[in-house]
Amino acid sequence: MRDETTEATGEETRVKVFITVREAMSVLKHEMINDNPSEKGSLAHSWHDNIAMACFDASEDAELNRNHESDSLDHHAIANDAASRFMKRFFNVETS
Repeated sequence: MRDETTEATGEETRVKVFITVREAMSVLKHEMINDNPSEKGSLAHSWHDNIAMACFDASEDAELNRNHESDSLDHHAIANDAASRFMKRFFNVETS
């Protein structure tokens, strides 16, 4: 929502503005590019760190849950777990 002033009355009113997912992603991409993406603390770097930690946490949990050294890791399951962690952290949605 944002506040807008109507020309006819000069009154400020609160209106709902809906944008498409494509428009939202375009804004996000634009902001990441213009926020010094290689610098720590930037929007892009923050997303990068959160994606990396979701992957790290998923792989570490998989490693800890192995019963024997010889047990192979299910990389597909680890990747899906990492994606689920990311979706939960950023959007508070359960995808698994």
